Amino acid sequence: MEFAPDPGKTEAENIALLKKYIRDKEEAFQRQIIRLQADLQHVQDEVLLKDGFMLDYTLTRQPEFKKNNVFLAKDSFKEALICLDANIEAVTVDHFKAHKERFFLCLELALDTTRKWNLKHHLGDKFKAI
Repeated sequence: MEFAPDPGKTEAENIALLKKYIRDKEEAFQRQIIRLQADLQHVQDEVLLKDGFMLDYTLTRQPEFKKNNVFLAKDSFKEALICLDANIEAVTVDHFKAHKERFFLCLELALDTTRKWNLKHHLGDKFKAI
């Protein structure tokens, strides 16, 4: 529902109603972000557990990736880079042309055919699209 001024109210009352409307929308948006983050955490946990990570894994944001949120997932036995963004950017794929030492996990839906092929070509068995 969009805000519409009430013609039966004064300008000051309508401004107060508009401010309340904006505040309510911002609060609803924040609640939605919290829910999405919780959902993303569950997906991330499921992906890593299915890939053999232990429950005590840690995540560390990798600052060299500027266009995607890439994390180093690490437990006592293994480590991998993981990105659950909706789109893997070309610059992120290009990173793996020169850096082939780590496993990389991402969402298959985040890749177009070319990016998926390039990752598979450069990383081989160290690449997994879920």
